[in-house]
Amino acid sequence: MSIVDSNSGLIPVRMLTQYSYCPRLAYMEWVQGEFAYSADVVEGTQKHKNVDTPAKKSTDTSQDTIHAKSVLVSDEKLGIIAKIDVMDISENVAIPIEYKRGRTPENSTNAWEDHMIQLCAQGLLLRKSNYACTEGVIYYVTSKQRITIKFDDILVAKTLQTIYDIKEMLRQQKIPPPLVNSPKCPRCSLVGICLPDETSLLMPGATTVRKDQVRRLYPIRNDAVPVYIQEQGAYVSLSGDNIIVKRQSGDKQKIRLIDVSALVLFGNVQASTQAIRTLCNRSIPICYLSYDGWFYGMTNGSTSRNVDLRIHQHKTYESKSLLLSIAREIVSGKIKNCMTLLRRNGRPQPKSVLDQMSLLARKSKITKNYNTLLGVEGMAAHHYFGAFQTMLRGDINTFYFNERNRRPPKDPVNTILSFLYALLVREMTTTVSMVGFDVYLGFLHTPHHGRPSLALDLIEEFRPLVADSVCISIINNNVVSKSDFVITPFGVNLNADGRRKVIEAFENRLNSTIYHKLLGYSASYRRIMETQARLLARHISGEIPAYPPFRTR
Repeated sequence: MSIVDSNSGLIPVRMLTQYSYCPRLAYMEWVQGEFAYSADVVEGTQKHKNVDTPAKKSTDTSQDTIHAKSVLVSDEKLGIIAKIDVMDISENVAIPIEYKRGRTPENSTNAWEDHMIQLCAQGLLLRKSNYACTEGVIYYVTSKQRITIKFDDILVAKTLQTIYDIKEMLRQQKIPPPLVNSPKCPRCSLVGICLPDETSLLMPGATTVRKDQVRRLYPIRNDAVPVYIQEQGAYVSLSGDNIIVKRQSGDKQKIRLIDVSALVLFGNVQASTQAIRTLCNRSIPICYLSYDGWFYGMTNGSTSRNVDLRIHQHKTYESKSLLLSIAREIVSGKIKNCMTLLRRNGRPQPKSVLDQMSLLARKSKITKNYNTLLGVEGMAAHHYFGAFQTMLRGDINTFYFNERNRRPPKDPVNTILSFLYALLVREMTTTVSMVGFDVYLGFLHTPHHGRPSLALDLIEEFRPLVADSVCISIINNNVVSKSDFVITPFGVNLNADGRRKVIEAFENRLNSTIYHKLLGYSASYRRIMETQARLLARHISGEIPAYPPFRTR
């Protein structure tokens, strides 16, 4: 939804409620086009349903009062437009009635101030339409109470000031700062997008929030997870609120749409038009991979409307200094996480390698040249993969690692790594797309036709902690064996059973919790990856001074 009515250029009155509740919420929802469902949003939508459908006005002249629903009113001078839930009209007197979920608050007016301002704005619009309007009614659905609100001079002044403040916010085109330690935040549907405490902590000169005060205001894990379908010839259809996976054997699997975050199709798997349309309508991406796991792309019906973020992204890309500063943080974070993995798993401890990588991590933070930075990253990768074998303790005849190779990988270890990196790219591609970025415009990886460069940027710090860690774990714990691979003179591939084992281990890793050292709380890797993408958004929009790469302890 646009900040203004697409046809009239008027500000929707509902925005006054949002602004009165939290100016930042109003900006994110109406300027940046952000939206997210919460339990409160769903409940409010259901309880509001009865007044959302316009009804004909009563034409019975024997009635003293005309009762109308969903009435659209606007005024150019005030600069606002409203759809009034219910309006009672008697002669030239009009009374707007606004429905709100929840209970009446225990205060002197028995109504929330933001609700009163929204109702008063409707009253001002009715006055402009030549109705006498001195009061309105707020009906709180849960408590089933009608609260009459008088439109006195004080409330009218607050309403006019709110309209002016919103217009000024639009003129400046600058997002308001987050609320600090506010009790409003936990129930806000956009809290996982806004990241109020995290942003306050990282803002320049921030003293309002300490690390031990940062609240993790989103769930530890996502309730919905990706559904992977790799059986060739399988067919995906729709039945009510479920997707049905039919295999060539005739077996069927039913999966609730509410439990699906993405549909991942390997190779020759088909989906019905109805299933694709429904998934697009619910913003559930459909990802297409080759039989071997190479990520081709995705179908996503509703991309983020946050054009403001994409404008900042392109401006950042045009600035060589900003581009280099982000790239340096990414490379530094990746090198340090590689070192952490080597310290934890390397036997014997590759001390000389760690010393070299530590030096390169420091150098990556101060390099003044993009090409030099790529050279530093390449040298660190050379040292890291040179010591990779020290972390493997499986069957050395099958899982011997000499060097990183790909396209196609020439040994089982590289095959597992390549497959895991493809899964990680797919995960991050859907994440950055959901956040609102242009996934093809990166800061470390240069743009290239068809390459999701930004997703490749943001997986760098997660390659060792997620993909490499899973590879080491499934080899050392004998989860995979030689029978899980197809070995040919041209390269090595995982077979169907091998891919299933790797996918299962990958998903388990993404759903496991990890401590975010900078923010001071734990969440799943999948949640942390989204948080990192949103912190990058906060940085390029100018709210925080630098992008903080994710570092584990």
